Parts: sequence; C-alpha cells; structure tokens
Amino acid sequence: MDLQLTGKTAVVTGGSKGIGLALVRTLLAEGMRVVTGSRTITAELKETGAVPVTVDLSTAEGPARLIDSAIDELGGIDLLVNNVGVGDTDDFAKGSGSTCWSCRMTPGSTPSTCTSTARCGSAAPRFPA
Repeated sequence: MDLQLTGKTAVVTGGSKGIGLALVRTLLAEGMRVVTGSRTITAELKETGAVPVTVDLSTAEGPARLIDSAIDELGGIDLLVNNVGVGDTDDFAKGSGSTCWSCRMTPGSTPSTCTSTARCGSAAPRFPA
C-alpha cells in the first residue's frame, strides 16, 4: 500500500513494543523518518532504524524532551501518533488504583485536584472486575 508518506516525518510515543512498534515498522515501510519515545528501548525497536529516545512521558518535561529531540533529528514533524500507554491498568480496572486515568496522564494532578468528569474513584466501578 502506498500512502504517499515517503519523506514525511513522524513521532510515535510508546514505540518500543506492541501496537507502537507495529506502527513504527509500518511508517518506516511507507518511507517515513520516525522518532519514537519510550521508557525502554527494546532490541526489536533498535532493529527498525527508527531514532529511539529514552524518555518518561508521564513526567512534566518528558513530552517536551521527545518533541525537541524529534525536531533536532527530523527538522520538523508531519505526524504525531500518541500511543503511550498507562501502567497498572488491571488494578485501576478493579477499582484498587489510587487515581483515575485523567490524574495518571496529567502531570501534577492528584485525586484532590482532579478535574475529570468521572472524578477519582468513581470511574473504577464501571469496569468489570
């Protein structure tokens, strides 16, 4: 399939394994130049030819560091694939997590400052155990 992406640039978050790694491989096969950020760089990711950036995207400075690295490497960004995952989903789904998804994805957010419409703790019971 030719998606006419040759020469374009992409940033993929969470590209070290799973769906993110598959996306990295697909975009590279389409002729894109790819920078990917994740907490760990797997052997599989190293083999792709993408530019890996070790970064914790759950921190306040993590996303900016990834984008700065991508711009330095690529000169600009045509596509962003925000694939980064959230840890401890089993505990969260069972209601034993201490914060909601919004708090986990918002640097500096806590249950007491949560602005999510679900509010911390109230979202968990909707998930089956």
